[in-house]
Amino acid sequence: MPEDALPADLPIPQELKTCATSLVHLGVREFAWPRTKALEVVSALEGTAWAILGGVVLVLREGAFTRRYDNWHSDRRLDETCSDFVKRSHRETHSYIERYPEGNADVSYVLVFKQCI
Repeated sequence: MPEDALPADLPIPQELKTCATSLVHLGVREFAWPRTKALEVVSALEGTAWAILGGVVLVLREGAFTRRYDNWHSDRRLDETCSDFVKRSHRETHSYIERYPEGNADVSYVLVFKQCI
């Protein structure tokens, strides 16, 4: 995985960076994780200033990921501190991924990160 695709200072374990799946075949410099790893990424960001602005659900079909057109987003409220926004973005992301009905599909999640300062 090219290290420059994720923010260099994103504070997640190297193992989570390494196991991310490149989406270069979709024409984007993004990465996806299956449910368990995506939830580990969210957990790894707890206590940091890194918010998760949202994400996209992908499904693996015939060896390639395609968009399911299911997604979520978290926007910072006007009266919200960075700390509160980051915590809420993590809760919303965790909840969405945990509740998403994967069925028998091979589903992965793209996460969009931003440091809140």
